[in-house]
Parts: sequence; structure tokens; C-alpha cells
Amino acid sequence: MHDVIIIGGGISGATAARELGTAGHSVVLLEARDRLGGRTWTSTFPGTDTPVDLGGMWLGRRDTFRHIYAEAARYQLPVVQSPSTTVSSLFIDGIRHTDPQALPPGYGAEIEDAIRRMTETARATGPHLHDPDRTRALDVSIRQYLSTLGLSPTALATLSQQASVHYGAPADEISALYLLGEIATRYTLFAQQTLALDVLDSFRDGTKALLDALIADAGAEVHLSSPVRRVTQAADHVEVITDADERFVARTAVVATPLNCWHTIDFRPALHPAKQAVSAQGHAGHFAKVWLLAEGLPDPSFFAAGTPDGFQWIRTERVTAQGSLLTGFGDPVASPDLYTLSGAQKALAAYAPEARVKAVHSHDWNEDPYSRGTWIAYRPGWLTAHGPAISAPEGRITFAGGDTSTNFNALWMDGAVETGIRAAAHTRTLLKAPSTHA
Repeated sequence: MHDVIIIGGGISGATAARELGTAGHSVVLLEARDRLGGRTWTSTFPGTDTPVDLGGMWLGRRDTFRHIYAEAARYQLPVVQSPSTTVSSLFIDGIRHTDPQALPPGYGAEIEDAIRRMTETARATGPHLHDPDRTRALDVSIRQYLSTLGLSPTALATLSQQASVHYGAPADEISALYLLGEIATRYTLFAQQTLALDVLDSFRDGTKALLDALIADAGAEVHLSSPVRRVTQAADHVEVITDADERFVARTAVVATPLNCWHTIDFRPALHPAKQAVSAQGHAGHFAKVWLLAEGLPDPSFFAAGTPDGFQWIRTERVTAQGSLLTGFGDPVASPDLYTLSGAQKALAAYAPEARVKAVHSHDWNEDPYSRGTWIAYRPGWLTAHGPAISAPEGRITFAGGDTSTNFNALWMDGAVETGIRAAAHTRTLLKAPSTHA
């Protein structure tokens, strides 16, 4: 009998495996796909030798996302910065602006004032983020919250769209409380995204470099192409059955799959009603991330935002001999052709009519049966109704994954690493082994 079965081989599952394996526990890791990585996936852009991440990529701010940067330092993984960009094209009220100094009068000041007021509310709310009685009034949609600030239609539309891009869902499907919590505890790029964006860190060799290092340290028995069908708890062990009827037994288990996939597994006994409810509904995150190789841009270090469809936000990540490699984000429900060459060309042309898209590369995480969505976007009401139960262990089963983070870093790989460490620490308690992690 193993000590631990880990279900899910993304960053959180691999982190938990490393923590438990290096503590001397026997670990078996089951991954549904034929690769490790979960919602991170390092590929190579077609026709180049440039690694690109089709899922999670950015590390966030070094001063607030300490877990992911600690892993980068631990394994001496090279980190690179995206080019510093300037606003090349910005849509406001349906009008394309190419000069950031010639925006509508008062536009920038109103946005800055709104962000200042949001920050003040976030700081006042910070000490009470996990008290539903104190925060329920803020656990409404971002659009509903913004509508209370007395904004002009232009500012309301701008801030709603930037929230949509940040969380990968329409602003009326995202909890304002989560945004305020992120501002209060982590700092958010939300403010910077309204006009321009600082450089962002990513792993030079892709997220696979971190994943490979974690798995090498873990010493786990890894089974790929092993989707889990059933998880049964007994008094002293957990039994896991895969779709291929393979049976694994261990003293404990860590579930490190996306929240949207929990309902596809037959848990016996059933999970807490809160977990069942959120998984059945699914979090709101579903925006497409598309890599483009383009030429003819007005500036190789290109940034643009603001169209209601197509790419609502797009920027240069790499400048190569073949052209600029950009990442574009948009709603595939409103623009289902974003993943195609012609759809990407149309979307980029809205900002840069003379530019030409030479190739695209992406993965549809919404259609992927082992993710069923993109990065998490908490729905209105979830935090105050279900918050603690979403991440709580159940018997001999512990939960990991950025979706279960209680520290408002769920959107980032930092949340995956942190929850992997947290799950391993609780599992060691279940195994009655002393914690080795500070």
C-alpha cells in the first residue's frame, strides 16, 4: 500500500508529490492526460524553436508571489521578461486611439479615481475577507459593484472589460469580492491593464522546466493516461479506480484536479455539498489564450486593448527574426473563430489594419475534458456561501490546485505551488509524520 495517491499531475499535484516524496513517503501520481502539466503546457510555436506556454505562464509580481519565485530559485530556473510595451491601439467607445496622449478628456483621471476608491474599499475589507457576514454585500458581480461607483458609461465599460480579461470571463459572472481580495492581499495587475502593462516574468524554457524539476525530486510512481473514475474512502485507506479499471490503494489521497472536474469523479462518500455545487455549476473562467506570429505591426513591442469582441487584450511576448510573438485574449463564446488563422487575423486587424498574422498556436481548455475551463473566476456569491468548504480536506482526502487557494492567488501558478505545499503538510499530519516544511 502506498502512503499517498495524488490525482492530477499539474503544478500543484507535482508540488505535493515533491513535498511528500522528499519527506520519505511513497507516492503514486495519476494523470488523466498523456502528459504532465495540467493547465500549464509548454509547446513550441510552429515553424520556430521558441517555447510557448499554451496555459499558465506569467509568474506575477516577485514581491507578492513568493512561492513560485522560491521554486524558480530552488531549481535555478532562468526567468525572462516580456518586452516593455507601449499602447499602440486602444478602443474607447468604439473609437480606435493610437496616441495614448490624445484620449478623451478626463478619461484617465476618472479611471484612476475609480481604482483609488476600489483600493480603499479593498484595504478596509482586507481584515474581514473570510467573514461572510461582513463581506456578503460585496460578493456581487464586478459589473454590479462598479455600477455603484457613479462612473460614466465609458469608464464603466473600460473597467468591466479589464476585469473580464483579468479573470477570463464577463464582468457580470465574476465576484467583486474576489477582485477586492486580490487587491487587498496580493496586489493585482488590474489597474495596470487599463492603459499599459509592465514587463512580466516567465520561465525561459517554459513551465515544463519547473514541472520536470518537481517530478525529478518527487521520486513518485507516475501513471499517465489514467483518468480516475471513482474514489472510495475507508477508515484507514483510500481506493482509487481508473477508467481502465486499474486499482490503487493508499493511506491518503490528494485531489489536485481542476474544480470544474470534481463532479466527473464518483466520490464515496460524496463530497461536501458546497464542493458538489461549485463543480456542477463550474467556475466562470473560459477566455481563449492564443499565440500569434505577426509582422507589419506599428511597433514590434505591441500592446492593444478595448474591442468588445475579438482580442480584448493583446501584447507582444517575444520579438523574433520571423516577427513578433503575441498573446491575445478574448471570449470564444462571442468570437468562436479566435483559434483560427482567419479569426486571429480579423481580431488583430481591428487594432493594426496593416499587420499580418503568419501563424497561430493555442489549446482550447474549455473543450479539454480534464480542465473544462481556463484559469478560475469565482462566481458572485461563491466566496461567502462556499468559501472555506471549497478547500477543506474531507476525511483522508486533501485538495490542492490554484482553484482551492484561500489566499487570493488562485489565478496564478503561485496558488498552485502554495496549495500543493499546503496539501502535503496536511497529508503528513494524516500520516502522522512530522512536517519538514517551514
